[in-house]
Amino acid sequence: MKKAAKVSVLVLALLLSALALAPSAGAGASGISVVPVMPPNQNPETRGYYDIVAAPGSTQEFALRISNTGSDEANLSISLVTATTTPGGSVNYSAPYRSDESLKFSFAEMGSLNEERMVLAPGEGAEITATVTMPSEPFDGMMLGSIAVLRELTDEEIEAAEGMIVNRFRHVVAVRIRMNDNPVETSFLLGDVWAQLTNGRASIVADVRNPQPILVNNASAQASIYPIGSNAAILEASDESVSFAPNSIFPFTLRDEAGRGIAAGHYLARIRVEHDGKAWDFEREFEVTAEDADAMNDAAVNQGGNQPAEARGLPTWAPFAAAAALPVIALIIIMNLRKRPGRRARRQAPPPAGHDIYYDMRNGG
Repeated sequence: MKKAAKVSVLVLALLLSALALAPSAGAGASGISVVPVMPPNQNPETRGYYDIVAAPGSTQEFALRISNTGSDEANLSISLVTATTTPGGSVNYSAPYRSDESLKFSFAEMGSLNEERMVLAPGEGAEITATVTMPSEPFDGMMLGSIAVLRELTDEEIEAAEGMIVNRFRHVVAVRIRMNDNPVETSFLLGDVWAQLTNGRASIVADVRNPQPILVNNASAQASIYPIGSNAAILEASDESVSFAPNSIFPFTLRDEAGRGIAAGHYLARIRVEHDGKAWDFEREFEVTAEDADAMNDAAVNQGGNQPAEARGLPTWAPFAAAAALPVIALIIIMNLRKRPGRRARRQAPPPAGHDIYYDMRNGG
């Protein structure tokens, strides 16, 4: 049986600008052309993505022309995506991460498509329509999302790949919907803080929340993690350019890049977020359980046994005490053997060739 292909999805038209949105895409390497058909109430100053003001309770349609400019048949899937914030601190329109609990109106949930799958022959084109029914309750701020078009792999392409990496291309056209231009005040909250393995590194993750229906660009975030009762940080991180999607969570991740491990215990997270001359400071106590610490430290690819003693469940003085005690113990044994009348100390046979003598402090031997 042939191995399945490893798939990499490339976002060919992630639309970003000063508002975190930008010009629409052409065909590119995917052989697919995606062109938005602007509605009558489109903001005339905006190009490349949908930007409208809609009345409460109204129905809004967004048309999208899709063409197969390649030489092969194209199997396409179309979806609606609610904008979220990535762990890297950018707004994501191609695949959902986590929305905040404050999100009241989700673009993906409030919209529908007349076509979710289609097959286009070479040179063929079609038009799909996304329909969004606005809530009857007026709201300030914005609803932010996208229409995403993904070219699927055929069975023949997967079989021909035989385990190699195969790129798929997702075209994304962003959608911003507002009901008015009323200003919304920026604010942030701190959610949960916990330990997890991230990209092969033991990590602490702090959920920085944007509870407002606004897009926030160019914020900065700093974080430090301290053992309770200590002023020495075990992890620190900063990001000078964070963008928050409306009502979304930024999973601010502090990775143990040094490979020292994260010990079980109680910790304090200190987080600072700055934007537009204002600052928000947060503190949150949390616990790393022995089970979580062991799982992370054992699975982390950058540790390989070089964790500090406390990360292995030992106090820091244990290895030094053991190393100091071994010569003393050996001297006592030799002196006792010499004192025994009529007996000679037996010479210990050398270990077999190719074997090492070692002490495993974790197992007590």
